[in-house]
Amino acid sequence: MNIEVVNTGDQDTKLLGAAPVDAVAATATVTDGNLSNYNVNQTLTVGTKVYKFVAGPVAVEGDILIGASADASLNNLVNAINNDQILGVPGTDHKVVAAHPLVAAAPVGAHATVLTARTKGVSGNAIALSKVGAFGTVSGAFLQNGIDGTPGTPTQIEIYNGQPYICIAPATIITTGAWKKLTIASL
Repeated sequence: MNIEVVNTGDQDTKLLGAAPVDAVAATATVTDGNLSNYNVNQTLTVGTKVYKFVAGPVAVEGDILIGASADASLNNLVNAINNDQILGVPGTDHKVVAAHPLVAAAPVGAHATVLTARTKGVSGNAIALSKVGAFGTVSGAFLQNGIDGTPGTPTQIEIYNGQPYICIAPATIITTGAWKKLTIASL
């Protein structure tokens, strides 16, 4: 890729081969399918953290109580991943010391939850995901579709296909919202 630097006085303007982008967090989906509930000792591993479905009581770190339905069990998993003290009953529905350090889980909808990397960028694509057991599915062996943002400094201008973009705040590969497309109105 060729980059041409044009001196515009106090700052440089770069002509780039790609428009600046915001960082995007990697995601994955855990689906219960609403067909059958989870079995005792089924596991879901996110990164290196193992969550294990149990009939009760939840006694060991990572235990998830099997609920009255697959969705109820999945809700207990979501509450454990997020270490939710309001929606779940810690020590009854799940047993975890802390929220998962790498991902957050969305509320269950359509018999599934979406796991989202807590740090945006391609680093989230390296978070492993696996399950052991007959029921439920995971969308892949890793979270995916994380994108690094375009680094930049405030007032930096970049041009892509004749379109100017300005960086309005310090931007790193995990930043969102720092780049704005400039629209030039006709006089």
